[in-house]
Amino acid sequence: ETERNLRSLGYLVNVSVTPLDTLPGNIVPIEVRYQETWSTNIAFSLSVSSDDSRWGAVLSDRNFLGYGILTGLSYSSDEERTTNTVLINNRRLFGSPWQVAAQKSTLSDGFVDNAYLGKPFRFQGDNWGTGCTYWNMSYEPRYYISQTQSDNYYVTVPISNVGVNLWAAKLVHGFKQGRLW
Repeated sequence: ETERNLRSLGYLVNVSVTPLDTLPGNIVPIEVRYQETWSTNIAFSLSVSSDDSRWGAVLSDRNFLGYGILTGLSYSSDEERTTNTVLINNRRLFGSPWQVAAQKSTLSDGFVDNAYLGKPFRFQGDNWGTGCTYWNMSYEPRYYISQTQSDNYYVTVPISNVGVNLWAAKLVHGFKQGRLW
């Protein structure tokens, strides 16, 4: 499971965890081997048709400055709206089991903000997890009245939503009987 957890970071490959020996007191030293892979992602998209065009660009890094922090910037534009997004996700806040994430999107017709703080289940020995998610959004999506968007007959309906979600889960079965949350 340790190998799976290390691979799930997204920037380590060829991971192997090997026990070396058993020492007095049931202490087992291990050897961890891995290869770090490229963690920066740059993407660009473009779509052009007779009546509209769309394009977007993304710059992200899954291992920002070598600390395992996901960061990202994106921009997109289409006939509906223009969107700028900034995000950060730290899976191990200050080396602890706590995770923190935030995303801010500025839309041409509003905004979307999200934040998360939690201690997710990381391995089979974890017997509890908890988290808190906050969101705040306000924008005006288009609802088209005609059959084609080229006619530009649409209505906008303002949407605003603010919320908090708190959760906690505890392992109620032992490790050997399987998980039951």
